[in-house]
Amino acid sequence: MIACPSAELALEALEAPGWEPDLLVTDETLPGMSGTELARVLLDRLPELRVLLCSGYVLSLDGLGQERGARASLLPKPFLPPMLDRAIHELLESR
Repeated sequence: MIACPSAELALEALEAPGWEPDLLVTDETLPGMSGTELARVLLDRLPELRVLLCSGYVLSLDGLGQERGARASLLPKPFLPPMLDRAIHELLESR
């Protein structure tokens, strides 16, 4: 697991040799770009990536590549830890 405080640092982390994440958990509100924009960039590079978008504002996952078979879920805020755990588990099980 790699935690990044901004979208820019997440994109830099992706450049590490041999690192291909299975899951992106992101908030919609990030410094520099939105979580949706970050997910789109990463899905272009890693089409098998699973995306969990956490937000109190976003109501749909439009534009996150679902037409290409991408796996993405929306976890509305506020949420409890068991809800986060279940959402992550469901996404990873969908492989």
